Amino acid sequence: MIYAAHKVSGDYQFVGLDFHTGEVKARWIFPDDSRVWNTVYGVLAILEDGDLLLGGAFAIKRVNVGDGNKTKQKLEGRDAARQSDALGPGGDFDFDQDVCELYNINEDPAETNDLAAKNPQKLEELKKKWDEEAVKYNVYPLYDDVAKRAANVTAIFGTKSNTFTYYPPGAEFIAEATSPPVKNRSHTIMASVETDGRTDGVITACGGYFSGYTLYVKNNIVTYAYNYYDEKYTRIQSSAPLKPGKHEITLVYDKQEGDTAKVTLSIDGKQVGEGALDNVVLSKYSISEPFDVGVDNGGSVARTEYASPFSFSDKLDWVRFDLSPE
Repeated sequence: MIYAAHKVSGDYQFVGLDFHTGEVKARWIFPDDSRVWNTVYGVLAILEDGDLLLGGAFAIKRVNVGDGNKTKQKLEGRDAARQSDALGPGGDFDFDQDVCELYNINEDPAETNDLAAKNPQKLEELKKKWDEEAVKYNVYPLYDDVAKRAANVTAIFGTKSNTFTYYPPGAEFIAEATSPPVKNRSHTIMASVETDGRTDGVITACGGYFSGYTLYVKNNIVTYAYNYYDEKYTRIQSSAPLKPGKHEITLVYDKQEGDTAKVTLSIDGKQVGEGALDNVVLSKYSISEPFDVGVDNGGSVARTEYASPFSFSDKLDWVRFDLSPE
């Protein structure tokens, strides 16, 4: 059996496929709000009680899919998923509430039989040993909040300037942590372009398939697209096409109350489009997708609108970000 993760009609699914024929042998459907179960995780094993053991970038999780005797009947149901405790480090779990488990991985590699209750002395012995090794190899302090750790990377390595100017080519594959920190913050993006009247391509983009933003031109129409966790795509387009010649494109992102924003587009000082963002990403857009100017490397932020890298077809002189003071 091999496993694949995909999204159908707004629901994330894991499917088990016959290795030789490709026939679907099992399917687990997760509700609309279960974006955490997309391809960040993969199936490690089906446990004896029918639960799924998922391995991912942040933790190993056990997902309860119902009574083991009725699992096959419930696999297709929309009530199939219920998250249980994390089995490994990471995630957004309070260390003080963690419950340690004990397994004999020589006899039980899938970790289905917790021996902690039967062997409390061994459990305490291993906990003490783990603590000694953590001190020895400078593991402490530990952080059990992925979002805060990601934000801390930006705070440490990100520039303290409120103005960022990029000159393509060359401003590509820049780590998100060192890109302009625009999340939920008023800012302006300005770009100087020279077009021939047949313009396509990305001006700037950050993120990718999972979430992010992109400012691009398609069929001479300037568009700002915002990808909210691949669940909601918002596009704000110019009402007038770019004409041949030199132009200055301006996007103004005005933070509103709560996690919302108002966005306006202008060409040469004349407003040509506006719209609103009802949901914005507050943590990282992606664990791997970069920030780019003149292209969108990796997975495209607006994958229904263009395929990466969608390089800017005409002359892009510079792109400047101006951020409001925090």
